Amino acid sequence: MKEGTQEVKNGTDVVNSTGKAFSQISQAVECVAAQVRSVSETVEQISSNSNKIVASIHKIEKIGGDTAEKTQTVTATTEEQSASMYEIAGSSQNLLKLSEDLHEAISKFKL
Repeated sequence: MKEGTQEVKNGTDVVNSTGKAFSQISQAVECVAAQVRSVSETVEQISSNSNKIVASIHKIEKIGGDTAEKTQTVTATTEEQSASMYEIAGSSQNLLKLSEDLHEAISKFKL
């Protein structure tokens, strides 16, 4: 009977020790699961931020394209205005010459 009692005690000790080991394993699994959730959340945030960065780059690219297009329009308009100014200057010179010729012609007909 003594041997049976000792074996039961030994079996109980083994069961208790195994229970503690399972408890420690369970705690470790919970800790790893929490870390996996944290890493997963971080990856989701990185992915979300990456998408925002890509969207911002596309917006910047569009703004750059619009700016280049508008710069070309301004350049073309400036060139047209410059040509018009040269034309006006030429016309002014012609008008001055005509005015001088007219003044000279009128001076011949003094009464």
